[in-house]
Amino acid sequence: MQDTPLRPVRIEKLFLNASRKKNAKRVELKGKSFSCIPPATDEEVIEFEREVNQIDPIIVMGQYQQQHLKRAERYKQFIERHCIERQYCFQIKRCNDEMCCEKPTKERPWVPDPMYSDENGTHYKKLEDVIGTETSEKDRPSAQKQTVTAVAEEQQGCKNSVLVGQNVRMTVDCTDCTKPRCIYSKLKLTPREMRGLKLLLNSHDYSCGAVITTDGHVLQGKVFVKLQLNCQSPIEFSYYSSGINGKLDLCCYCKTEGVQQDKELKKQFRVVLPVPSLNDTPLHTLKPNSLVRFRCMVQDIYDPEFYLGLYQVKDLETSKVTQKSGMYKDIADCSKSQQIDLESRDNVTMDRQTIYCVPIPGETTWVKETYADKAGVKAQPSMSHVPNQVGRTESCDSAESKRTRTENTQAQPPNVGHDLNFPLQEEKGTACLVKIYDDIDKFKVNDMVEFIGILSVDPALAQFNPENQPEEFGVEGYQPPVEEINAHAPPPSLVPRLHAVLCNKLTHNNPLLPQIPDTDEYKAKFQQLEQEIDTLRGRIMELLEHALLGDSLAAEFFLLHLLSSVYGRADVMPLGKFSLNLSHCPVTPKYGQLLQVFMAGLLSQSHLLPLSIENMNTLRLCPEKDYTANRLKSGVLQLPERTSLVIDETVLQPGQLEAGGVKNMTALGNLISWQKVEYDFSYHKQDFMANIAVMILSEAKSILPSDCLLPLEAKIMPEDWIAHFSMLESGMTAELLTKIRTYITLAKQINYSLTDELQKIIQDDFVDMRKVDSKSMTVDDFHSLLCTVRLLSLSYLKSTPTQTLWRRAKNMDSERKRRISST
Repeated sequence: MQDTPLRPVRIEKLFLNASRKKNAKRVELKGKSFSCIPPATDEEVIEFEREVNQIDPIIVMGQYQQQHLKRAERYKQFIERHCIERQYCFQIKRCNDEMCCEKPTKERPWVPDPMYSDENGTHYKKLEDVIGTETSEKDRPSAQKQTVTAVAEEQQGCKNSVLVGQNVRMTVDCTDCTKPRCIYSKLKLTPREMRGLKLLLNSHDYSCGAVITTDGHVLQGKVFVKLQLNCQSPIEFSYYSSGINGKLDLCCYCKTEGVQQDKELKKQFRVVLPVPSLNDTPLHTLKPNSLVRFRCMVQDIYDPEFYLGLYQVKDLETSKVTQKSGMYKDIADCSKSQQIDLESRDNVTMDRQTIYCVPIPGETTWVKETYADKAGVKAQPSMSHVPNQVGRTESCDSAESKRTRTENTQAQPPNVGHDLNFPLQEEKGTACLVKIYDDIDKFKVNDMVEFIGILSVDPALAQFNPENQPEEFGVEGYQPPVEEINAHAPPPSLVPRLHAVLCNKLTHNNPLLPQIPDTDEYKAKFQQLEQEIDTLRGRIMELLEHALLGDSLAAEFFLLHLLSSVYGRADVMPLGKFSLNLSHCPVTPKYGQLLQVFMAGLLSQSHLLPLSIENMNTLRLCPEKDYTANRLKSGVLQLPERTSLVIDETVLQPGQLEAGGVKNMTALGNLISWQKVEYDFSYHKQDFMANIAVMILSEAKSILPSDCLLPLEAKIMPEDWIAHFSMLESGMTAELLTKIRTYITLAKQINYSLTDELQKIIQDDFVDMRKVDSKSMTVDDFHSLLCTVRLLSLSYLKSTPTQTLWRRAKNMDSERKRRISST
């Protein structure tokens, strides 16, 4: 090992290197060493493929995931008849059916599962007692919750992640130490539940570490207290951050009231700096290993990676052994005089999820600027910061799975040609590899998330190149392709790493509103806009009417389109979508561009797609899986929820659509009709649900489908389009813009419902309209009318429509149909 040249070592490989043959020999069972089975040869793999094909010819070579085997009925029958699957083993044997298998010379039972011999789970039954009997995996050792936290979470009925300040509903004093303890609930308690909780507390004495509800109580499973507490535990932090009415000047250790503030400590921390954002701050100005935030969209989810969560480091001079943590870092802490003890039984292998995140596609300029203004102080240049780096030696190289750096290591220059894989090529910003430690299955592709974590930009990450490593570096000689290396290990100066500490999934991307509707700030803004809705809506209609060349009816439908959003699905039918096709639009690219710029000033996410022959033939709209690079190649339609997509069909010229163009047109049709995007995984296609509001600008009726077709009746036709739209800016103050932007997001989140009385009126009207003319009121027309009245109600910030709004929706729809028939 001492003769091994210096090289950086990936943390992901440490776990794999540790499982090599020489390390498996130290593991024993009943005095016998384990043997490490060699990998299968190519001939054995081919023979395996041949046998699989005999079981079910429908199975395609190499496609053995669960999603590929759904239609393999013969395979399913084989598994059910011949196999038994467990966590640690998979057994196959012949059956007694002579039509299926040859009769075995000796009948052998299944290998049984370990089963407890007593209720306490202290001993297992002997093999002769369980062999040949029906067993299950319920007593499997690894399935038992053995940690203190797991046991406490099971007893208290919820995970500790629920026990946070925003979920505190009340406090209860311990009868022994008199400290206040928080009572949590996932949902806000109703007045009746609050009265029941108060009666419960008045009739029982509470002590730290005890459950709050009795068995069978109506609130059992609804309210919780933390069980990992005793009278020596300090008052929970969530008590101070919850905002409930209580005494906040209590000492968290002794509950002393009126604690005097430490003036020196207060002076030291008088300046609270905000957490800098990767979205607003140049990467070179951020300090390595500092806390940063990142607002992004999940573009791709990589395979989980293994790393040493805990590892032993031995000092070669003093022989002192120190335990270190591998969490939230890419580089192992190991000085020149130290060596990682790979053979230590105290090493703990963990896994973490790596996801590739990009700035939110289509995020409008005002959103970026507002977030940047809220961030306030910018980070200081990192040149003024000298990190306390420790040297690393060759003794650490083969033992570390983290990438290490030596004194003479120099960072490679960033690869300017590296593909950041942004869905929209005109987007700018920083992509990031985010590593998640908790709830690794929480996020999915296209989710909008804000991460707060530790920034990792060590130059050693850029220096790493497996192609230059000795053969022993790989696992049994495996070497990933160069394309995969470039995609999964890009230069950190271009794609930094972020070890997530806090993860917050965003329900919207409007910086003017909080994410949680139950907050006082959210309710106050809603009430303020509700009081002045008539004036505000009238002002909005003036702006939209001007943008749509004086057409008031088009302005009404345009507003409904801006407020539309998918709120549910009935089987495959998306509910709430309202795609708008404005026909008879001016045949000039300037109009579509300026209208989209106007929309971008009101919405948080917007994008313009010119529907030209060239774009359809050359653009990749649907994401595709690149198996060579092992990543998902983004497409234009890989957009987060509630993005506004404007399709300008007026630029379409005669031409020939190629195969790619036909595929893209089909993708747009599926998006509009079904709100889904088909991702191409080469061997199969997967539908990803979407929530994208699509508006089509066309000269005649669009070649694409739509929910609402409306011919535009222009009252004015300006010669100078830029001057026409500039007049909108002069009529909008900053205060009005803020209200409109807040109004659009608020209206989308209103829970809509119909009263029984209005349902009866609508049903009767539908029957009457069918009697008058069944062709003019089909089921699809009626569904569109219901969507219109819903959005019309939301535009007035009402959760329930009135008869007046219902009649108005019918009149708007009638006028729209009149225009269509007259053109």
